[in-house]
Amino acid sequence: MNAQLSPPFTAENSSSKTVVLAIEDDASREALAHELSSEGYHVIEVEDGYELFDCLELFLRVAKPAVIVAECALSGRTGYALCAVLATRPNAPAVVLIAPFDDEESWEQAEAVGASYVIDNPVDVTELFDALELSVS
Repeated sequence: MNAQLSPPFTAENSSSKTVVLAIEDDASREALAHELSSEGYHVIEVEDGYELFDCLELFLRVAKPAVIVAECALSGRTGYALCAVLATRPNAPAVVLIAPFDDEESWEQAEAVGASYVIDNPVDVTELFDALELSVS
């Protein structure tokens, strides 16, 4: 388990600005985590679907993220599977799924499983911030 927390994170200060970021490409995930952290978000980074689901209960009980941002096609368990699991949970965080660029089928599937928002990959940071702000408001 390699989940990375951006400082200063504690259970006491977890808030509507806590985001779990599940993106497999290290450089992309780290760049987005940096952007989010610089805007005041507490970011928990995970590398793939295996790690996301291994840590999911802990995240939901302790970190209480407002939003989980995940790629649709994570290794192990997908972003679609995440939406299906969270649909059964009261007070579940919003889910922003990242779909392959211009892949209409991924968008349709993401919307069908209840994703709060869907954005294209590569991620436009402004679009991501808009989705996050709408999710936590």
